[in-house]
This record gives sequence, structure tokens and C-alpha cells, in this order.
Amino acid sequence: MAPDTVFGIPTRAEGDPERVAVLLPGAGYVPARPLLHFARAVLVQHGWTVQEIWWEAPATRDPDELGGWVAGQARAALDAERDARRLLVVAKSLATFAPRWPPSGSCPRSG
Repeated sequence: MAPDTVFGIPTRAEGDPERVAVLLPGAGYVPARPLLHFARAVLVQHGWTVQEIWWEAPATRDPDELGGWVAGQARAALDAERDARRLLVVAKSLATFAPRWPPSGSCPRSG
């Protein structure tokens, strides 16, 4: 789900471990494209740890199937960052198919 590097570039920018942003791509829109790339740049500039998620979306266009698949991918990405005090999700197109995640109250909150 999140390789260490893509095209020789790290997919994780280490910053404050208590503030983690997870970038979820679209179906044909990878984190290296402008919208997610610039979101990452701003977050890094402000000291956040940023984790890009790279995936290959399933071929189906069924909204329920896509929603379930994206929800599973998103949940795995968020679970990997469970030690963060503040968690930010930046999602593009396909990633917004998962309105069922996270369940209310399941994400860490800032104090």
C-alpha cells in the first residue's frame, strides 16, 4: 500500500510524529500530481509528518464495491498512524468514495 519510495523519492516525509497527514489518491491521480504534491509541500513546510498512499484501484466502477475497497485501504493507512495525536486525511476523487470511514469517534483528536 505505501512503498518506501516511488521513482526513487520517499513516500513519507518525517516531521512531527504527533501530527500526521495521510494523502489518499484518486483512481488515476497519484500523490505526485499537483493537487496532492502541493498539499504535501504545505504540510511538510508546517512540520507535519506526511504519508503518501499509492494504490492501483480495482477495475470495478460499482460504487458500493469501490467504497468498500477504499474504506479498507483508508482504514489500513489510518491504523498505521494510530500513535499520532492529530491525524489529517487529504483525499482526492476516488478516496472520497469511502464516506463510511472513519466511524465517528475512531480517529485521534487534538486536545
